[in-house]
Amino acid sequence: MRLFHWFWIYLMLRKLFAGELTVTQTYWGGFVGFNFLMRGVFIAITAGTLGLYVNDQDWLADGIMNFAIVVGIVYCLLLARGQYRAMNNDRVPSFWSWAGLVIILLGGVGYGYNLFTFNINGLPIGRKAIRNEVLALNLSMPSEVSPGIVAERVAFENGLYQIVYSYAFDDLEPGRMNMFDGPDADEMCQEFSGYFRGPVKVLEFIYNGPTHTTTVFMTKEECLNHINDG
Repeated sequence: MRLFHWFWIYLMLRKLFAGELTVTQTYWGGFVGFNFLMRGVFIAITAGTLGLYVNDQDWLADGIMNFAIVVGIVYCLLLARGQYRAMNNDRVPSFWSWAGLVIILLGGVGYGYNLFTFNINGLPIGRKAIRNEVLALNLSMPSEVSPGIVAERVAFENGLYQIVYSYAFDDLEPGRMNMFDGPDADEMCQEFSGYFRGPVKVLEFIYNGPTHTTTVFMTKEECLNHINDG
C-alpha cells in the first residue's frame, strides 16, 4: 500500500510539472498546498535538529535545513514551468494565470532568500520567520544545552526576543547585565545581527538559578553600532 501511495505521488508530480493539470489545480494544490507542507517541514526540522547543535553537529543540522530549502527552490522552478504550460494549453492565458505564475516565481525567490539568511549572518530576518522559529524551538523544549543548563522556552513579542534557561549554578550576579560587558558580545552580536536588522529590538537570556535570576541582554542599537564601528 505504501508503494502505491509513493507511485501515486510520483504520477501527480509528473503531471503537475508537465502542465497536464488545470491552472487552478497547479496553483492552489501545487503551490499553496506545498507551502503549507513546507512550513510544517521547516518547523519539524528546527525542532528536531536542536539536539544536533547541542552535540556540536552543526554541519549535519545545517545540511538538513539547506537540503530542505533547496528542495523548495527546485520545486518552485519546476512548478513555474508546469504553470506556464498549463495556462497555455489551447487557450489564451488570463491575467490571473500570469499572476499565479509570478507568485510561484516569487515563492522560489523567497526560498532562495531563506537560503542566504540561513547561511549568512547579517541579512534581515522577517517577523514571520522568527515566529516560525520560536514555535519550532518551543516544540523541542525543555532541552539541556550543556551540563546544568536547560533551555526552557523561547518567546518573541513586541520586539523582545527572549530565551529562558534553568541554571543549576550560583556563579552569576543577580539582576540585569549588558552582554557587551562580557566576553561573548561580539560573537552573539554577529550571530543575531540579522534579527536586529529585522523586527528584534532587544535580545534577552534569562537564567533562573537556585536562589536568584540573572538577565543578560543586548539591544539593537548597541549591536548594530558595534558592527558599523568594527
